[in-house]
Amino acid sequence: MSKVSIIVPVYNTGLYLDKCLTSLVNQTLKDIEIIIVNDGSTDNSGDIIATYQKQYPGKIKIITQPNSGQGKARNVGIKQAKGEYLGFVDSDDWIELDMYEKMYNKAIKEKADIVLCDLKMVFDNYELVILGTDNNLQPKITSKQYFVSLAGPCNKIYKKELFDKYNINFLEGYIYEDLATIPLLGLYTNAIYYLKEPLYNYYQRQNSIYNPTKYNPKLFHIFDVLEYLEKELKKRNFYNQYIVELEYIYIFNLLMASSYKFLPFPNANKNISSIIKLIKHRFPKWRQNKYYRQMDCSLKLFINLIYYKQLWLIKSFEKPFKKIVRHKYK
Repeated sequence: MSKVSIIVPVYNTGLYLDKCLTSLVNQTLKDIEIIIVNDGSTDNSGDIIATYQKQYPGKIKIITQPNSGQGKARNVGIKQAKGEYLGFVDSDDWIELDMYEKMYNKAIKEKADIVLCDLKMVFDNYELVILGTDNNLQPKITSKQYFVSLAGPCNKIYKKELFDKYNINFLEGYIYEDLATIPLLGLYTNAIYYLKEPLYNYYQRQNSIYNPTKYNPKLFHIFDVLEYLEKELKKRNFYNQYIVELEYIYIFNLLMASSYKFLPFPNANKNISSIIKLIKHRFPKWRQNKYYRQMDCSLKLFINLIYYKQLWLIKSFEKPFKKIVRHKYK
């Protein structure tokens, strides 16, 4: 059994893949396995993967499948993984060379089921350090604090048995599939550790599905994913216990993150109106949410500009907003 199995879905990322794989095969934690799921790539990704496997035959395993999306690629990788812990890396990103050594050692020392770290959003001309969770939290965090932290899978390691024992899988066929999955893992943990250090480099490609420069109807998947998460909480009998946390996830992912993605496009007003209507109906007292009340004042300002559809102010607020995120990390 490896200490960590690293699952890497690949779809047409040949321009970035070498940097990603180089950061994985050179990890200071040597007892790892790297599971690369080639999700129907039509560029030179397959050749790059084959070259690395030839060079590191005992470390890299390749799975090839027709293009099915990131959710299914991750699920396929999970089923093949033999590691005590699981990690996920997107094939256009890269990680610090000691990331998995630091996270695994913390997991063992603290007997943690999940360890999360901060990440660095890398744009072509600047970088933003994004906190994995709240700036004021202690290293040991509760499952509820984890539930409202960043839902991305790539800045974390997880005991594999969480996926297996509790039948947790990535939602297939949707973007935002991590939001439907990652919070659920915290429901069943005994200990979660927060390592306040940016060890994951999250590259922001122009016109990727999460950083669109052209309108993409898949942005509406956010509504389906949130509904799925809510149904899972009810099915697993955690809904009443986590209703405040679920409300905050709606606030953050609709009023801030999704609205920000809709803003550049001509139908922004209509789409944001749909978000506001949903929030008013589902969570009419959302301003009383304790996690919202703890947010940075400038982030709350952004959310309220969205809620009252003062969209003409948003563009002038964009640069200060980025500076707030960057300077918040200390």
